[in-house]
Amino acid sequence: MKLKFHKTTPTKALKEPSEYLCKINKKTTIKLSVLLVAYILLGICINTKWEFPHFIEYVICFTFIGVIAFQSTVKFSKEMHIITSTLISQPSAKNTNTTYFRYCKKSNCYIVAPTVIILVFGIGGCSMFGSISLSPTFIWVMSYFIPVVYISIIGYLQYIVLAIYIYNLSNSKSNFKSFKIELIGCIPSKTEWLIKLTKLSHYYRSRFFTLGTAFILSFAAFCWLPNMQATIYSFAFYLLWGVIFVVVVLLFPIVSFLEYKWIKKIVSKLKSDYIKELAFFNKHSTKSIPLFSEGNFLQMICITQIINSTEYPIKSNGATLYATCLSLLNLVATVLTIAQGFETISIEFLQIF
Repeated sequence: MKLKFHKTTPTKALKEPSEYLCKINKKTTIKLSVLLVAYILLGICINTKWEFPHFIEYVICFTFIGVIAFQSTVKFSKEMHIITSTLISQPSAKNTNTTYFRYCKKSNCYIVAPTVIILVFGIGGCSMFGSISLSPTFIWVMSYFIPVVYISIIGYLQYIVLAIYIYNLSNSKSNFKSFKIELIGCIPSKTEWLIKLTKLSHYYRSRFFTLGTAFILSFAAFCWLPNMQATIYSFAFYLLWGVIFVVVVLLFPIVSFLEYKWIKKIVSKLKSDYIKELAFFNKHSTKSIPLFSEGNFLQMICITQIINSTEYPIKSNGATLYATCLSLLNLVATVLTIAQGFETISIEFLQIF
């Protein structure tokens, strides 16, 4: 189906990013990549005259973060469009889809949250680093920082939206309907839309754990590089690291764990509803469907297969180990950085006396 583009205002586009991100194709990606390379080259040229501390490292870090965030937001937008369309006829997903389209797909949070984070980290960062001064390169650095952080926060919000969607689906009071009734391979966890939803959850988990680690390691490095002249005992230092600790170090693993539990709950509900529909189908089957004419014996075979089927759609031991390692790395890096700040304060306090 050919996508139609409608005239819109910038505010509407920012409030509903998924609507426009899902329309990005290969041709658009190539154009954006060319513009990105050209803008980076412009920054390198400016930096040759007005040097910014660790400019190349800055560009590498934020380009890596920006690419991951952009790819993730585009994938989320396209996959959620498919998932919600697939579930549109499911009674159990009616309220979930309604909540998603009414409150999650379009929201002022997509404008407010990134703007607040940009202001907090922009102003806080500038007040922390003594080596930063107004120059053409600094203006370029900030113009690169703003869109990268903006799209990253959009991705973060989508990560939360995905968790809300899975939670609502797992707690729906209605039943799932229209199962494919068959004697062999009765595996509710292998339902196509559920596999797609689980894959999206795993994809976002891996990508945003990576993105969170990149942010933490980059910010930690800039805090401790000598020529950045970071004021690590300032209010801004603890505020920014406090935000990172809560929204990345703590929230990422919690959301990941809860999504796992909620997906298992969806599978359990699918099994129950599958058995109910199977019993109903067997009870009302006609002679044109002789498969169930054997009665209760065949029905019990199907029920046994359903009950003994897998409780989770996809095995992901490697991805789980990867996320766990990054969670520990994020925790260690954040705690050590904050602890170094406390240590510096203690030394200076003792020197006073």
